[in-house]
Amino acid sequence: MPTSSAFEDRYKTLNASQRAAVDTIEGPVMVIAGPGTGKTTILTLRIANILLKTDTAPENILALTFTESGVYAIRKKLVSIIGNAGYRVRIHTFHSFCNEIISQYPEYFPRIIGGSSIEAATQLSIVERIVEEGSFTFIKPFGDPYYYVDTLIRTIRDLKREGVSAQELRTYAEASLVTLRGDDTQYNKKTGKLKTDAQTIEKKLERTLELATVYEAYQAALAERVAYDFEDMILEVVHALKQHEELLQTLQEEYQYLLADEHQDTNNAQNQILELLASFHESPNLFIVGDEKQAIYRFQGASLENFLYFKGRYSTAVLITLETNYRSTQTILDTAHELILNNVVDDPMLRARLTAGGGDDGAPIAVYEFSDERYEDQFIASHITERLAAGVPAEEIVVLYRNNGDIVSLLPYLERAEIPYTLYADRNLLTERDAMRLLTLLRAVARPLDDTLLSRVLHMDFLGIDPVDAHRMVVHAKDAQVAVADVLLDEGAPIAYRNAQALDTFRANFLRWTTRVHDENPLTFLEGLLRTSGLLQQVLAGDGAYERLAIIDSLFNELGKVVAGKPYATIEDVLKHIDLLEAYKIRVPVKTASHGSGVALMTAHRSKGLEFTHVYIRGATDKRWGGKTARTYFALPFDVLSDTVRDADERRLFYVALTRAKETITITYGLQSADGRSLLPSQFIAELKQELVSYEDGKAVEANLPGMQGAYVCAPAPTASSAHDVQYLRERFLSQPFSVTALNNYLSCPWQYFFRNLIRLPSTYSKHQQYGSAMHNALKLFFDAYATGKNPTAEELAGHFSDSLTRSVADPALRDELYVRGTEALRAYVDTWQGTWPRELKTEYTVHGIEFPFAEGVLTLTGAMDKLEFVDGHHVNVVDYKTGKPKSRNALMGTTKGSDGDYHRQLIFYKLLLDKLEHAEYVMDTGTIEFIEPEHGTCRKEVFAITPEEVEALEAQLRTTASD
Repeated sequence: MPTSSAFEDRYKTLNASQRAAVDTIEGPVMVIAGPGTGKTTILTLRIANILLKTDTAPENILALTFTESGVYAIRKKLVSIIGNAGYRVRIHTFHSFCNEIISQYPEYFPRIIGGSSIEAATQLSIVERIVEEGSFTFIKPFGDPYYYVDTLIRTIRDLKREGVSAQELRTYAEASLVTLRGDDTQYNKKTGKLKTDAQTIEKKLERTLELATVYEAYQAALAERVAYDFEDMILEVVHALKQHEELLQTLQEEYQYLLADEHQDTNNAQNQILELLASFHESPNLFIVGDEKQAIYRFQGASLENFLYFKGRYSTAVLITLETNYRSTQTILDTAHELILNNVVDDPMLRARLTAGGGDDGAPIAVYEFSDERYEDQFIASHITERLAAGVPAEEIVVLYRNNGDIVSLLPYLERAEIPYTLYADRNLLTERDAMRLLTLLRAVARPLDDTLLSRVLHMDFLGIDPVDAHRMVVHAKDAQVAVADVLLDEGAPIAYRNAQALDTFRANFLRWTTRVHDENPLTFLEGLLRTSGLLQQVLAGDGAYERLAIIDSLFNELGKVVAGKPYATIEDVLKHIDLLEAYKIRVPVKTASHGSGVALMTAHRSKGLEFTHVYIRGATDKRWGGKTARTYFALPFDVLSDTVRDADERRLFYVALTRAKETITITYGLQSADGRSLLPSQFIAELKQELVSYEDGKAVEANLPGMQGAYVCAPAPTASSAHDVQYLRERFLSQPFSVTALNNYLSCPWQYFFRNLIRLPSTYSKHQQYGSAMHNALKLFFDAYATGKNPTAEELAGHFSDSLTRSVADPALRDELYVRGTEALRAYVDTWQGTWPRELKTEYTVHGIEFPFAEGVLTLTGAMDKLEFVDGHHVNVVDYKTGKPKSRNALMGTTKGSDGDYHRQLIFYKLLLDKLEHAEYVMDTGTIEFIEPEHGTCRKEVFAITPEEVEALEAQLRTTASD
């Protein structure tokens, strides 16, 4: 329950409209919340008010938002108001919510439960095969049969976001063709043929029919693989809620209050989730927050109509408009408002003008026109330098741009001016230097007779080979007309090497690598290649280690997807995966920090929800900001973006960029690009409120810019300092949940914790892990049935295990091996303990958000318990399954030689979590380690009574670990 004082302190600061939004807790409510009007504040205070004024439990409130950063912002503010109860309120993105529903109610999702998510490369290979093997006329050009593959995938993604199935698409296309061909007005009276425009539509519809065929085959391929794509998660939940009334009623009873943040960014499938959950009551407790003017995610399927539809759907909805902005000056707000008036919206409620809460008119919008984009970049660097010298914190300055590539040319100028910055970019893994070097080395080892690859490798600095030696070797191979690898491995080659020792080391490594490359698991081999080549040591020893490790981490994650989907994957499978990504120019994102120090550099899309004192909008030219055209290949049963609609979306994005500013906005553009193309200013500049715009003399500024010399400045790629690395690692450590597994890894080996838990460098998913996962899932299903009063048999338990193996283990031979071992163990388990289990129990009980303070901050503890057995009231015995070889009691406690005490520590950790639960929901009397593997046909278990002293000792150990 929230404390009234914490709520009241914040409530007193609200204006009348904000209070109305917080106080109206019953029935449908729609809040138009423009930028800087405090929407997160009112949303969180409304949740607190519901808890204060009703007997609703935190778990019965569901808040859905668009991004993970939105979830974090709401959760953080909510916890500051109501304390730990804020962790129990269900706050999700739409995808994480659907994922949770699928996990909790697997029986309603037979197609995808136990399956795996597919990635871009797998989608490409599936659709390539469908097109290759299919008989298509319109989407399989003779000269380039794969021309439409990428477009097909993107369109299927759009169809799923709109909730359109393959059959619905086919029905739409067939009906549209009948209508078109039966319309006499569409025919030329002289020729008797369809008019040109009608022929274009006809061809699109015929293409659409073939798209429907590909869509159907794609879904069938996913079903065959027991796989799903990102969009399927929401579609499956929508389908289940429509088909299974009991599931819908269960969720409707569970979630009594629904809140949706950033609702203008939801797509049709996401909106159906909301409407279905709210459908029980004619006037549901549904709270929608959004702003038509900030609807910028249509490229992800967002549909503005979903937001506008709300008013019509719920006629009794209370409509509240927040009109006071507490961020920007009145000049900024009026200029942005004038811009957005060019978007035609009939509803006057969506045209509300924002008023600056501070009452400050502020400086006019500064617009600079330069003859060349190079002058533009140098000006931005120079202007920021002046602001920093005047005492403006670097973190209060942002440079916004339309596309990721638009910022590249600015970076050297910032480097030369020694301006600290953080680049918030969706960087492409496959263009990052360390990833490219490791992949080149891997390719050279897998294909040793490729002279081009090996020649590149010989010149890589981390190998320590003298460049002259590398050059001599390549030249000698060419002159002798032999492979470079032959010269490398020929110790008697007549070459006078300057550093023979480095070459000898590489020669020995290369021979060992080429011998093993096709025999080892690809991830295992790549990990060894990373270490023994010297690349990892170079990364760890230099500045920017954290950033470079993130790149390597992302590469292992990407390649791990290949191995996870194919347990006996080879190096060639891995390299084919990379080749496919490169061929289709698929961007593989690099995991980067979500925050940092210095001037912020980011796309306008990424700036949504943020604010800065000074905003620079770079590259404000036509075709970059507005004025874009796009060709559409298909006719779809929803609005495809026309050029007018596309410009309206771009205008909203420019509006978002403007309203990030608190005090000043500087807009810049050049009339010529780096490659000599002529450029025009964006139409949006002319649409600003002109009396509030100051057009500066860019030509005069150019004459005073020092050191231009008509060329770009060259500088090395930015790297973070060691102190910066430490700060990032510290922030990462504190920002992620800390489990007993992480603690055990740290105590076993700090480097193991560093790679597995902090940096999360992935390791191979071994057969033991696959086995353990299937065993745990089978036991969960078994005891879930047992808790309802049923008496499942050992055969049913074995059946659950078999189903789990089928879904998680791709290789038939391995599946058979694990099945024989597992079913024997599970039958012995049931024979040993049947009749001893209490009926009242919970499976897979998870505790989130337990705050654990230590000297330098607060850890967030988390843990998942296999089973809670209720002993008396809320007193429980915590059971932890172990699928490995049984251990003695002393070994479990860590008192025997070579034992670590991890299992016993795990039970103590669980007691610590349960002790710190709000209202002492469960009291852990004992903890039990149950070994599923039998000894001589019988299973063992060890029961421990955890003492307060053991918990205190663990707390001390946690504090020491956290402070290290």
